[in-house]
Amino acid sequence: MRKTCFEALRDIRSDASIPLLVFLFERASAAKLETNQASDDQIYAIVTLGNFSNIAGLQAMLNCMRMSEAAPPNPEFKNVPVKDWVLHSLLDKNNYGNGDQWRAVIENALREEKLSDADRSFLQQMLVKPASK
Repeated sequence: MRKTCFEALRDIRSDASIPLLVFLFERASAAKLETNQASDDQIYAIVTLGNFSNIAGLQAMLNCMRMSEAAPPNPEFKNVPVKDWVLHSLLDKNNYGNGDQWRAVIENALREEKLSDADRSFLQQMLVKPASK
């Protein structure tokens, strides 16, 4: 049932859903839910945000990533590598077909947005093409 809510937000794909997705991520991060449910909700929020290939979606994912890095570790909480899920979403590893859109959004953000050094470095690594073998 929980996943269905995230799927509905993904399918509706309204930018008005982005603050709700960040709230759901934050709520899960506060571990007010059962720990496995909370970490699943974090993943669902990030993967759903991966469908919003625009600057608002990017800023929301970076915000969630910063929240996860700032949170004190909870030994009972399933270790969810939020940074890896953001990277996974921005590189379109879920095959939503928006990898090129994300690349354009990232290039634009690097040119025009005020980003922290950490966010800038994180985004720049996605623009580096792997060396061919």
